[in-house]
Amino acid sequence: MTDTIRIICPQCEAAYDIPAAAISGRGREVQCSACAHSWYQLTHAVVPPRSTPPPPVDTPQMQESTHVQREVDPEVLEVLREEAAREAQARKSSPPAPLETQPDLGLVIPPRPKESVRDRLERLKAAERARDSREWNTGEESDPGSVIEAPERPIEPVTPRLHRRSDPGLPVAVSKQELAIIRERKERRDFRIGFAIPVLACLIALALYLGAPLIAGHAPQADPFLSVISEHGETLQSAISEHARKALASFEQVQSRLIGADG
Repeated sequence: MTDTIRIICPQCEAAYDIPAAAISGRGREVQCSACAHSWYQLTHAVVPPRSTPPPPVDTPQMQESTHVQREVDPEVLEVLREEAAREAQARKSSPPAPLETQPDLGLVIPPRPKESVRDRLERLKAAERARDSREWNTGEESDPGSVIEAPERPIEPVTPRLHRRSDPGLPVAVSKQELAIIRERKERRDFRIGFAIPVLACLIALALYLGAPLIAGHAPQADPFLSVISEHGETLQSAISEHARKALASFEQVQSRLIGADG
């Protein structure tokens, strides 16, 4: 049988029977499980535990010896209290021990595999097929989780809205007065263009005719073209002079007739 010793808490006087080998020769620190009080337990201050011998004979001598074993020396209790007080004071004055923390081990948490698009589509198709395969009886309420869809309206053909036109060439409807003004402006513009083109051509031809000698001196290769212009210019000049003389003679005849009629 293992030897045991008894220790008593100096604060709440709770007794504990522990193996004798648990207390070394110099003593050790213990803690009461009842009041959580800690003290330094010495080996010479322990009390041997009360053994459980067989039922003794009830004699006056045996009762007296049992009563003596239960008593604890007051000096021993005083020593225990002093040791516990010194230990508590030393523990309070000493700095607390640093907390031990586990360093980062550099473990990489593998990412959670994402659901692929193909798997998601397959799952949605399976759910759709399961819902379509469900047959609803007549008068049975529809799926409470489904959304009530409004009936689709028939698609009407889209026809472009065209403005009424009074004239095929006009983009918008106009009155007759506005149409007359537009036509008049168009005729004036056409007349100006038709008059300006011949005048411009005559001015260019006149400039070439008058500047033919100067142009031929700077650009001899243009001499054939300039000679043709000069010939036509002289012919035109002779024709204009002839028409001018005839017009002047006709004017003089008319004037003489008018003077004779007045006289």
